[in-house]
Amino acid sequence: MKLCFKNYIHLTQAQSKAILDLRNLDYIRLNMQNSTPIAWENHVQWIQTLHDNLHKEYFALILNDTVVGSCSWVKNEENIPLWGIFFVQTINPIISSLSAYLFISYLLEDKQEETIYSYVRKSNPLALTFNQHLGFTIDKDDDEFHYLSLTKKEWQEKTHSRFITSLKKYLGKIKYEFQ
Repeated sequence: MKLCFKNYIHLTQAQSKAILDLRNLDYIRLNMQNSTPIAWENHVQWIQTLHDNLHKEYFALILNDTVVGSCSWVKNEENIPLWGIFFVQTINPIISSLSAYLFISYLLEDKQEETIYSYVRKSNPLALTFNQHLGFTIDKDDDEFHYLSLTKKEWQEKTHSRFITSLKKYLGKIKYEFQ
């Protein structure tokens, strides 16, 4: 089994279309900050803005040549790194959890971020629970969102939890790479 984190700037047209089609599905789109459907032409133009952009990266999650999701980090106006992730509805929970684990490790270890943040719609309790299993804690709420954070120190402590320890057992059974 091979899991590839493929940067959007390197996707084929078919892979880009698969990502856009997935992103525009109601169950994903309606849980995003920008819940407006995105047209193909706008998507292609937006991908061009990602070249040489040091403030954001978007990756397609490709499992055995099939697009199964996406993960990203974006630094907002205050230079705060926000992470996001979404999957096809049929994703194996082990694959989704491993993808999140690997991506968070990438952000905190490879990209050397000290803290990463997440905004989760209050109407999306599954995403909230998913983030919390990974070690994120709620910092504040408003009418629409939970605002969460995860520090490098908290992540290092969380890697000894039963959830993360059980995930690590699967790392030897999967090949993964960032492209």
